[in-house]
Amino acid sequence: MLFFIISALIFIIAVSLFDFFTKNKGKIYFFGFSLMIAGTIGNLIDRISYGYVRDFIKLDFVNYPIFNIADMALVVGAVMFSVYILFIADDKQKKA
Repeated sequence: MLFFIISALIFIIAVSLFDFFTKNKGKIYFFGFSLMIAGTIGNLIDRISYGYVRDFIKLDFVNYPIFNIADMALVVGAVMFSVYILFIADDKQKKA
């Protein structure tokens, strides 16, 4: 359990440092960054208070693992953040 708590804190610090040193940020960057941080903090709060992450969303019509809102925020934020870094960041730096 301690490993996951420390990993979450390191992730928050690493992404925050990346945010601090990144210039010419776009809307996709900010929204992805915010969702990743919010999802990490949500899961961190669950781990600290309950000792585990409480998953409560189950989709019966597909064979998919049970998840929670923080997990959704992390996945959507990571995809948006990756799209920004892979496709948009280089274009903004070339214009600057």
